[in-house]
Amino acid sequence: MAEDQQITKAVLALRPYLNPLLDGEDMQACDDALMAGEPMEALGWYFDTLTDQTAHDIPYNVLLDAFALLDDENKELYRHLMRQQQEIAA
Repeated sequence: MAEDQQITKAVLALRPYLNPLLDGEDMQACDDALMAGEPMEALGWYFDTLTDQTAHDIPYNVLLDAFALLDDENKELYRHLMRQQQEIAA
C-alpha cells in the first residue's frame, strides 16, 4: 500500500482541479480526512467526484499518479476514467 505522504501529495495535486466541483461540506470532509491522517479517504472522495468529463480536464500524469496509489478494488472501479484519459493523451 502506498505511503500516506505519497497519497497526500497526490490529493494536493488533484485539489485545484477537483475542489471547484465540490460543495463546501465535501471540501471540508476531504480536508478533515487529510488532517486526521486518512489521505486515502480524501483520495477516494476525489475519485468519487470524477466523471468522464471532469477527468479529461486533469493532466494525465496527475491523474495517473493518483490512480496508481488506489487499492486494487478502487482501481477496478475507476479504470474507465484512465482508459478514456489514455485515449485522449494518445
